[in-house]
Amino acid sequence: MKLYIDGKEVQWSGQDIDSFWQAVNKELQPNQRVVVEVKCDGLEVNNEALEDCIKNGVGQIEIFSNTPAELIFDGLAYAVEYLPRLIQGLGKVVQLIQEGEEGEAVRLFLPALEGIEWLNSLLTAIETFGIQKEVTDAIKQKIPEIIHDFKSQMETLLAAWENFDYLLVADILEYEVIPLLEELKSIVEMVELCQ
Repeated sequence: MKLYIDGKEVQWSGQDIDSFWQAVNKELQPNQRVVVEVKCDGLEVNNEALEDCIKNGVGQIEIFSNTPAELIFDGLAYAVEYLPRLIQGLGKVVQLIQEGEEGEAVRLFLPALEGIEWLNSLLTAIETFGIQKEVTDAIKQKIPEIIHDFKSQMETLLAAWENFDYLLVADILEYEVIPLLEELKSIVEMVELCQ
């Protein structure tokens, strides 16, 4: 069984998942890279399927990696496209709650939560690794503030959600989260324009 990491063949024992990840980490850690995709015989797999591939002795395993800076860059590019849809979807959730249609609002809000979690991961990565682009001082100062505000609002929103206080959820979304996401959208667009 052959192992390729970013197109380069890497030697490993081929015995089990632990030896596999040891070989991968040995290659990626010195260059501060992280795994973004794993393929077995050309098909993308999750960790469970990967373990089955190793047990069954597939022909080749391919690992694709990026640096945290590349992941943030890709995340920002996606955020430019995604934030308007998230804002629109959350606005619809607010409208449905205000109209007394909590069931439909909850149905729409659940996928939005996944998007919010993804956004939180992106902001955490930015907080940890920074943005490896030349940005204005105003943006540099605004980013930590907006990350703090976002995380604070998410805690408040989660508490209201867990208490099934949908009117409070709607108020937090309408008056806190959506304006914050609009501001974040503007900042992300400015960062994307920076070279």
